[in-house]
Amino acid sequence: MADSSDPAHRDLAWYGYDPRALAVLVAGTAILSWGVWLGRWYFEDLSGLADRMGALAVFLLAWAVWPILAALFFYRTVTYTYRLTDRALLVDFGFWHPYQPPLPLDEIRQVTIRRGVFGRCLGIGTIEIQAANRRLILPGVRQPEAFVRRLEHLRHRDRSVRIGEGKSGA
Repeated sequence: MADSSDPAHRDLAWYGYDPRALAVLVAGTAILSWGVWLGRWYFEDLSGLADRMGALAVFLLAWAVWPILAALFFYRTVTYTYRLTDRALLVDFGFWHPYQPPLPLDEIRQVTIRRGVFGRCLGIGTIEIQAANRRLILPGVRQPEAFVRRLEHLRHRDRSVRIGEGKSGA
């Protein structure tokens, strides 16, 4: 067993935001973009807008959302990290979100997986963790059942180690 006086956390697993979690948003945006871009030939309102503002304006209207979507994609896939250690869950959502202090495993009260229809098809889910003093939501986790199983295993192992230490010290 590791020395309990060591203040460092031992990493057991790293998770993050899976790119497939944005699949529905990307597909919906693609459909809307194509609808706006090609709609000027089929809908009089868009055709009139193209005549008044120019074809370039309609093109920009259809495609201007893509750089924003790309920024969201890269921000979430790069900065959202969920580290599972031997004593705590360490979560980082990047510089746009406030700091999340480590969540000790012994403070976790309930873990729930939320998935939609597309989430089940893509193997993606959102994990909601209810702790003693806060609630933590981890979006875009690939294979959330495996994450929860590992978390529960560590919680029960941690609890049994503390119970065993208490009995031997008495």
